[in-house]
Amino acid sequence: TAEAMSAAVVRGSFLSGDVGDIVDSGVPTDTGALMAAAEVPGRDIPLSTNRAPFGPGDVPCDVAGTANIQGDVDDPNTYTQGDVLDIEYTLCDYGTGYEYDGMFDFTLTTLTGDLMGASYDATFDMTMDTLAIDDGFGSIVCSGDGILDIDTTVANVFTTALTGNSLTIQEGATSYTLMDYDSDLEIDSTGAPFYTFSSGGRMTSTAFTGEVTVQTLTPFQGDLFSAPDSGQMRIFGASGASIWVDPVDSVDVDLNIDLDGNGTVDAQVQTTWVALGI
Repeated sequence: TAEAMSAAVVRGSFLSGDVGDIVDSGVPTDTGALMAAAEVPGRDIPLSTNRAPFGPGDVPCDVAGTANIQGDVDDPNTYTQGDVLDIEYTLCDYGTGYEYDGMFDFTLTTLTGDLMGASYDATFDMTMDTLAIDDGFGSIVCSGDGILDIDTTVANVFTTALTGNSLTIQEGATSYTLMDYDSDLEIDSTGAPFYTFSSGGRMTSTAFTGEVTVQTLTPFQGDLFSAPDSGQMRIFGASGASIWVDPVDSVDVDLNIDLDGNGTVDAQVQTTWVALGI
């Protein structure tokens, strides 16, 4: 039971860390002249007009599929703070490694730099409604809300911080619902560790009964294409019972279990990251 619950919590938590990269890759690159001009039905006002609604209208994605987009933008040539986009993807492929299908809406609440450039710090107030994302190896379906900050202002470092009230991630027959959650991911392409990740909040899942609370005590760290080799997560269940998820290395993990809630380890399960779904 401890291993099954831990697997669901760890898998759901790590999937939430992927959402930032997924959202960043799914933001259309042509919110400027193409989307604001006559190619998008519904906007027949001059491009010089500021803060103007447009759409809905279909815009072809770079590789395949379409994005039906409507919104309200300040500058038709670039993204600016306050821009609003409502997007319905239909098998949309921008060539970023993901295919999108479903609803994605966001307001760009803060922006420093150029969102389509290499250096920016942007905050999105977003919602997803049965947004299916396929990376070519598998797919997930996301529904819920979140406030996402994406920061690329440090060279070769990609940082996301996601918080929200509720986010449900469906993967195959298993769903994970995160509530009052936060998820932070940093990817540093210049060295080791390659990534640092933490997650917290409450979670339910079809993989276990009831609700748990998740707290990352020490952020997980790992190298490219590897599971974490350090960090610690604690999972709190009913009656004060808890499980510490303690990496041994990038292959093996110890689950240290406190059955009676007195803060001491009563049992240990030795398992692997593969068994936990990572």
